Amino acid sequence: MLAKYVVADLVRNPRRTLSTAVGVALGVGLFCAVLFFVDGLSASMTQRAVAPLPIDAQRIVTEPVGGAVTLTQTFATTGRLRPGAQSRVDLELRNPSATAANEVTVRSRPGPGLRFVAGSARNEGGAVVGVADNPFAHGLGRIGLNLGVVDPGTTRHLSYLVEAERSRTLDATAVTSSSSSRESVSPVPANRPQVTRLAELARLVAHVPGVASAKQLSFGDLGSDTMAAGGVVAPGPAKILGFDESY
Repeated sequence: MLAKYVVADLVRNPRRTLSTAVGVALGVGLFCAVLFFVDGLSASMTQRAVAPLPIDAQRIVTEPVGGAVTLTQTFATTGRLRPGAQSRVDLELRNPSATAANEVTVRSRPGPGLRFVAGSARNEGGAVVGVADNPFAHGLGRIGLNLGVVDPGTTRHLSYLVEAERSRTLDATAVTSSSSSRESVSPVPANRPQVTRLAELARLVAHVPGVASAKQLSFGDLGSDTMAAGGVVAPGPAKILGFDESY
């Protein structure tokens, strides 16, 4: 009886029946679309979450372009100096590069509790003359000793004596030394740790757990009007890029 009533009602008003059917179909379609969107979005998010993440990690190159001199500072004695006791500060300047370093200047100044012994400065065993006070930190400006040109592959030996004004341990903070050159005007501290080369750094990063690969990309900023080809100079500043073969 109920089935006959429903059939009669559907046949009696076909427009209402059609609109109802369309509404139900549209609702089901929208509901299915939402389900498919949510399912696809979660799958896409999961795929992106587990995908490798490229990281742009930049390393600022601190080694100078030319004349890469290194300065090593040591003490002739170790331990603690009693008041009035003396010790020799040895400075070894090396130029391991293939180019000469120009206007090389060495600076060295005793820290608190130590004083420079007048007339004790030595350059390759010979006395440094012409300066009454510390030639490695001369005058109010603390001007260092200018060695001039240091040829490639050569080593220069410098030294001076310090005397303890009070009990003082000879450690890394007892004396402050640095070197600079025309190619690297910023003073470089003595006993600076060896700079890791870019290729070695990439190899170390590639072995970090979770890192898939590490590739090298280096660039250098040049000044204006520094690049030319065929007699034509490119105006404005330029940048050069360097890629490794697997980039």
